[in-house]
Amino acid sequence: MRPEPDRRPGLEFVLLNEGKKGKSRLHLGFVPDDQAAEVARLEAHGAQRVDIGQGDQSWVARRRHV
Repeated sequence: MRPEPDRRPGLEFVLLNEGKKGKSRLHLGFVPDDQAAEVARLEAHGAQRVDIGQGDQSWVARRRHV
């Protein structure tokens, strides 16, 4: 879902072939120009770094309760 096919930002909905195991969750993936600056900005707004077993990946997992 995006304003135009080649325009960002957009949302992609992925159907998983597995049964529901708990609360429904929303996972958003962002690709900022400066990841370190964006992570710092989100932490300044209350986001918390979490370990979800991502290992040695380039992405960062954050949790923000609203």
